[in-house]
Amino acid sequence: MIPRLDSVVDLGRDQKRMSDEDPRRQPASVNKLLEAFFGSVERRTEIQLLADEVGMGKTFVALATAYAVLDVLRHKPNEEQPPELKKCYRAVVVVTPAGNHALTEKWHREVEAFRTRCSRNSTQHAGSSHGYA
Repeated sequence: MIPRLDSVVDLGRDQKRMSDEDPRRQPASVNKLLEAFFGSVERRTEIQLLADEVGMGKTFVALATAYAVLDVLRHKPNEEQPPELKKCYRAVVVVTPAGNHALTEKWHREVEAFRTRCSRNSTQHAGSSHGYA
């Protein structure tokens, strides 16, 4: 089973920063990353890089990929989860350099923007914006 973006997340809703191509490209990038991590053993790739130019949506693609994996871990019965996920943590940690409060704040804002601008239903959370140290 390959995790996929579910219908709660719509990267195309982020009209604030979207180009005409982004609503197609970003979900395709997320699903390609998920397939590379969880596809058949012959096609699996353990290392993936998001290396686009500034403003192409790498942060939202990374957050959407993490959301899709966490959604499976948190909401699918254990027997429906890929074996590779069964021992995974149920959280994502973003590590920023010590003392770089601006970068930490930026990630906090990005998670909140993803949660509020890409969630189809405001009562369902597409991400979690917990505090940070």
